[in-house]
Amino acid sequence: YILNATPSQSGSYIVTVTGSGSCTATATSTVTVNDLPAVSATGAVTYCEAYSLILYANGGNQYSWSGPNSFNSSSQSPQIIPAQTSNSGIYIVTVTDVNSCSDTAMLSVLVNPTPVVQIAGDDSLCLGDLLTLTGSGADTYLWSTSETQSTIQVSPIANTVYYLTGTSAGCSASDSLSVSFSCPNSRSGRRHNNFQRRIY
Repeated sequence: YILNATPSQSGSYIVTVTGSGSCTATATSTVTVNDLPAVSATGAVTYCEAYSLILYANGGNQYSWSGPNSFNSSSQSPQIIPAQTSNSGIYIVTVTDVNSCSDTAMLSVLVNPTPVVQIAGDDSLCLGDLLTLTGSGADTYLWSTSETQSTIQVSPIANTVYYLTGTSAGCSASDSLSVSFSCPNSRSGRRHNNFQRRIY
C-alpha cells in the first residue's frame, strides 16, 4: 500500500505472481487518486448575543457541521437564531466532494453578551431644575444629547425623552427616560436620582 497517496500516483499498477514451477501470471489495476476537497469555513469571529450566528463552508457538495451545545447541521450555511453566549466555541465542518473524498475545517466563534443598559434619574422636575442622569451597564455611552460620559446633567425646558446607547465588546443596547414637568415638588421618580436646584 502507499501511504499519503497523491494524484500524481494515479495510473495502472501491474502485479506479477510467480507460482510453483516458475509459472507466472500478471494482473493490472488502474487507480485514480483524487485531490482532497479544498475546504474552508468562514463566518464572523465575534457575534453579539440575540443576533444571528451564520456559518459558511465550501469545497464540496455534502456538509456536516458539529459544534458547542451538541450543534450539528448538514447545511452548507447553517444559522443559529438567536445566538447565545453558550454558542461560543469551535465549529468543525466535514466536507465531502463528488469523488467521496472528505476533509475538514474549523472556525472559532465568540458570542459576547448584550449589555443591560439603564438610565438612573428622576422622571419629573420643575422648570429651572438641574437633573442628573446616570447610565450603567456598559463600557462606553452615547446620549441623545451627543454626550459620551456615563453621567450627564440636563435642564430641559419642555417634556423630553432622553435616550442612551451603551456598548461593551462591540455589542450595544439602549434605554430611555421620559422626563416631564410636575410642580409643586411631588416627584414619582422611576429610579433613584441625584437632584439639584439651579439657582438664578
